[in-house]
Amino acid sequence: MGHLVRTNDGHLMGNYISETKGGDKKLTLKGIESLAVKIDNDLDKIYTPPAPQRPQSSKE
Repeated sequence: MGHLVRTNDGHLMGNYISETKGGDKKLTLKGIESLAVKIDNDLDKIYTPPAPQRPQSSKE
C-alpha cells in the first residue's frame, strides 16, 4: 500500500494497493514494479514539468 501526497500542502493525491502472494523475491519485485507503474501513470496525468531554462550568456 502506498500514498501519493503533495508535499507543499499535504493533500492526498492517490492511494495505491499492490498485493503479492508469498515471500518469493520475484513476486515481491513484481508487486513493487506494479505499484511504481500505477504511481507513474497518475503522475503523468497531473504533473507538468517546468520549461527548460536557457543558459545565460556572460558578457564581460
